[in-house]
Order: sequence, then structure tokens, then C-alpha cells
Amino acid sequence: MTNQTINNSLEVILDEISDNCSIVERNEMKIIGIKTVFTNESRLGFLQIAEKYIKDGTVKIIENMVNNKNPGQYIGVMSNVRGGGWFDYIVGIGVDSFENLPEGLPENTVTCVCKGGKFAKLRNNNFDKFERYQLWEYFLKDFRERTEYVHNKECLPYHILNNNADVLYAYEPVKIPKTEDEKYDSICYEIVSLPDIKFIGVKRDASLGINVIVEYFTKYMEAVEKLPGRQYYSQDFIGFDYYEDGKCYNCFGAQVADYDNLPDGIDTLTLKGGLYVHITQLEINNDDPDPLYALIDKAFFEKNKTYIRDKSKCEIFRFHQGHSSSIYVPVRKR
Repeated sequence: MTNQTINNSLEVILDEISDNCSIVERNEMKIIGIKTVFTNESRLGFLQIAEKYIKDGTVKIIENMVNNKNPGQYIGVMSNVRGGGWFDYIVGIGVDSFENLPEGLPENTVTCVCKGGKFAKLRNNNFDKFERYQLWEYFLKDFRERTEYVHNKECLPYHILNNNADVLYAYEPVKIPKTEDEKYDSICYEIVSLPDIKFIGVKRDASLGINVIVEYFTKYMEAVEKLPGRQYYSQDFIGFDYYEDGKCYNCFGAQVADYDNLPDGIDTLTLKGGLYVHITQLEINNDDPDPLYALIDKAFFEKNKTYIRDKSKCEIFRFHQGHSSSIYVPVRKR
């Protein structure tokens, strides 16, 4: 085991998982920073907010008023995490104490205690702004395949940021599950009723192997985002498989309020409303719903045997801000 200090907190390396990932034991941290509340209606991602407050000088004000043991290095903490893009994000600095804080700190300044515990620490080697959330894909795929660890919801995830708002290190709280249920306790679900959904986008015969996501973004997204009927839903994209006349179609695009002034060549569908279970997870998932989808039976249907899938409707994949995809599965009572 190796001891080192990062952000004024003693860190003990317990295991090396890969060249860029290790399991570490971390002490408690005290954070002072700016809090932003994110919901499923939020139109910015949390790293965009971190960039805003770091680059516009707001966090620097805190750093000038309260001693930062690591000048130029900042911390982003996810707290009050509820899944599906619902959480608070605090961008600030690590401190030794909350005593004698000065007056005149920036708006929405809060204090936060990050419990000590066991974390998977991932070094970020890619600062591409267009791929900023791909860092978390590792935790849901390779990391899970290589280890027995799962997300530990008793501790807070946090990220070490530089003065350009790049993530240097991501710390995900982890544990070895003691029971089968603990393997899935970061998966959340809620039975909800949805209205009919007006969809516009790309609908292609699945047997043709066309990448409908690429086609939508390259041909239609720019025009769709300008439509007045899109403004209510611009925080999300949606995808689903649609069955018609014995064929399966891959579909990807946007929800809109109406079908007015559509760009030429775009497809439209109205998805049936009704009873659905909304499946989310506490972890950031790089907007990749596949690992979450693989857990639906274990996390929901095996525990809620009064519900079965309603195969007369589509399962809807919701892509939110590049980091928090979730799934709506149509259900009915047995």
C-alpha cells in the first residue's frame, strides 16, 4: 500500500485495477463551493457548470477569501443524488474547517462534508470537450467486468478539476456487495404515467444496420433544435425500437410539442402514453443505457412481480445531457 496526499486528504492505494484506475481509501474532505441543482429539465451538464464558475472567477473569489491548500485545483462534488439527472453539484475548494467563514461569499455558496471511504480513482487522459463524459463509461463497463465492486451510495462521488475545468481524477465510491440485492441498490425506479409523445427523427429498418443516431445528428438536429415546438424538450433526445408490419425499426430523435414546420425527410411517430416504470441509476453513465438495460429484470421485475412488460408499447431510451440516460419500460398489472 502507498500513502499520498491529494487535495489535502490522505489517500491509501489498496489495489491497482489498470494503468489509470486504482482502489483507494480516502479520508473525509470538507468542501466550500457553489451549489447548482440539476433536474431532468436542466439544459446544461454538470461539467459545463463547473467550467462556468471556474472560468468566470466565481470559484476564485472563494479561493481568495478562504484558504485553498491546493491553489488552482478544484473539486466538484455530486450530492443529494437521486438518479436520472437529479442531483446537486458543488464546485469549490477543499478546506480544513468551516469555522470563521468570511462574509460576502458568492451566491449559493454552501459547505459539504465528503465522507471518507473506499473509492475507485480514475485518471483522465482525455480533455476533449466533446467527449467530456466518456470518462465514466469505464466505471460501468471495464471496471465492473474486472472487479466485484459496485457503487456505494453512502458516499459522494467527486472530481478533481484544474483551472480549465478539466477533470483530472474522478472518484467513484465503491463497495463489495454483501448480498445479491446490494449489487443493484444504485438502480432506482418509479411507476409513472406518460402522455402520448410526439417524436420526430430518423426511423430506419433495423436490418439495414444504419446508425440512426449519426444520421439524426448530421442531417436533422440543427434544424430541429430551432423549431418552437422543440423548446419544451430540448434537454433530451430519445431512442426506441418500433415494430410495424412484422419489421423492427431503429428510431432516434427528439420529442416535440407539434409537427409544424418540420425539415424535409424527417420521420414522425406518436408513441402511446400510459403506465411505465422509469428506470434510472445513481451513477453517471455517459448517456449509455445498455449497462442499465441489462439490469432491469434483476433490479425491478424480479422484485415487483405484480408488474409485467406491456409489449403493445415501445421501451423508450432517454438521453439526458450526455451523462444520465434512463429507460421508460411500459408495464401493466398481471
